[in-house]
Amino acid sequence: MKIAINRNIFWSDLLLIRLQKFGIRNVTISPGSRSTSLTYSFAAQEYFKKYVFIDERSSGFFALGIAKKTGIPTIIVTTSGSAAAELYPAVVEAYYQQTPLIIITADRPQSLRNRGINQTINQASLFNNHILAQYDIPTPELNFNSIGEFIGAIDDILMKGFIYAKGPVHLNLQYDKPFEPDSTTDRIAPEFLDKAFGIALKDFSTSESKKIIIDSEILKKINGSSSGLIIVSGEKNQKEFSSSIKKLNSKLKFPIYFDGSSSSRINNNDPYALNNFTGFVKSNQFVLQNDPEIIILVGKSPTSASVLDFLNHSKAYKLSVSNHIDKVDPTGNFDTTLSINETDFCISVLPKIKIKKSSLYTKNLLKLDSTIDTAKKEFFKNVNFGFEAKVILDALNFIPVKSNLFISSSMPIRDLDFFASNMEKQINLYCNRGASGIDGIISTALGIASQSTNNFLITGDLGYFYDVSSIQSAVKYNIPLTVILINNNGGGIFESLPISKYRKFFDDFFITPHNLNLGKITKSFGGNYFRINSSRELKRRLSLKQAGFTLLEIKTNSFESKQIRDEYWKNVILLTDKFINEN
Repeated sequence: MKIAINRNIFWSDLLLIRLQKFGIRNVTISPGSRSTSLTYSFAAQEYFKKYVFIDERSSGFFALGIAKKTGIPTIIVTTSGSAAAELYPAVVEAYYQQTPLIIITADRPQSLRNRGINQTINQASLFNNHILAQYDIPTPELNFNSIGEFIGAIDDILMKGFIYAKGPVHLNLQYDKPFEPDSTTDRIAPEFLDKAFGIALKDFSTSESKKIIIDSEILKKINGSSSGLIIVSGEKNQKEFSSSIKKLNSKLKFPIYFDGSSSSRINNNDPYALNNFTGFVKSNQFVLQNDPEIIILVGKSPTSASVLDFLNHSKAYKLSVSNHIDKVDPTGNFDTTLSINETDFCISVLPKIKIKKSSLYTKNLLKLDSTIDTAKKEFFKNVNFGFEAKVILDALNFIPVKSNLFISSSMPIRDLDFFASNMEKQINLYCNRGASGIDGIISTALGIASQSTNNFLITGDLGYFYDVSSIQSAVKYNIPLTVILINNNGGGIFESLPISKYRKFFDDFFITPHNLNLGKITKSFGGNYFRINSSRELKRRLSLKQAGFTLLEIKTNSFESKQIRDEYWKNVILLTDKFINEN
């Protein structure tokens, strides 16, 4: 006796079996017609943890947050047309941050494309410039060759997006009507089903050869340099990386600067770590007189423009080590770029590195760093709570140990990079610095929060406004997240740019004040809201057990904050110049 099936749902079930076999559990779904079969298959499977989003953009960034936290690919399901295009910002971010996402979009059959059919776009290669692998899968065919090719395509994108490298991959599935489970398209023998599902359940190898060979000339450069500098940039929350870079530098004894995008900035026990390198390099005297023989950049491009300027003008031998598919050369003048996993690099070169003595260069930079640290502490004693950077430093002090902290792009990440010092406090730091956008900030933080406890977000008001609709999902799924909102009523970062001198058009075209009551907006979604006016209030609120989505709003003035930053940098430059002249 033959079994009645809908071939679209059968096709979707094969996909889900393969994804489950790989150990992938989390999926974000946005409603749509063309994706009905996909959505139904996921909904019917208890194995998968499902999150439903009205807004595809929020869905993409929420999935990004889950993948950031777990390190395992997250699935995103959308229908055809502009729904798929809404995922592009999250795809771009995932690509540049090496975060594994599996984008599954439903599409019309090939025969209906390029005919002016409603809700049909050229989406098969939609993410072409920012994707590790993509397949345009034809409509389902009930033969074993087609099934084998389908399973092979799934395996290929999983390997390319998670095993060989990490990043987004795209499956574009063509479906023809009907989509619903009670509609029959075929009658097939039970043994056909058994064999087809057997193909989907087959084992596959995920082994990866990790034989790393480092060019002997690079080793000669590292071993032959008496003075050096290490810069670590990008999300580095892995214990293995932290351990390996520390072991490597215990031999090199180079001053090491952890960028504000790295958790190691606030949690490291490297005796050669610098807290204030962004200040040193603002001094022309320092830049001219303190060039090391070698600079090793590990990870991404640094946050600070001043650090980038230093790299650009430096005559040192410059080595970039990054596992990104693109070459990482932020200044265009690096001598060598290695496309290699950063941890693997440290482990592979460690036995071949000679133990060095701490150089005069290292001793001087550490001494200067200590001088600036002392001055920074005194400076902040006299700064009011309304200074934006003080809010961030207070938050770092007050949030519990082992928390997850997401830092928004624009000024928050820069203020952390400028002012934060090592606290030897375990905080997992996250940020969207792939493309450095402020879209999807809340959604990404919620994705992280859905997989953990003690979750915090520091963001500006525009980043909050961009993604405010995601609060609905936070309430729907009861995801605890405390948001520390620095509200300067617009794009305060523009105050630090040269255009700020042109006040005639500045407010309307750059600052763009919105005058929104973000507290009322938050409460309208079912979130909690509190206005914070002091460090003491902030400390008390951050010490409470988290309950749902909570907004802590601090009103600030971007112009005044800019003036305080300028005063601070002036003092740092004077101290740096004095130190150089005396040493």
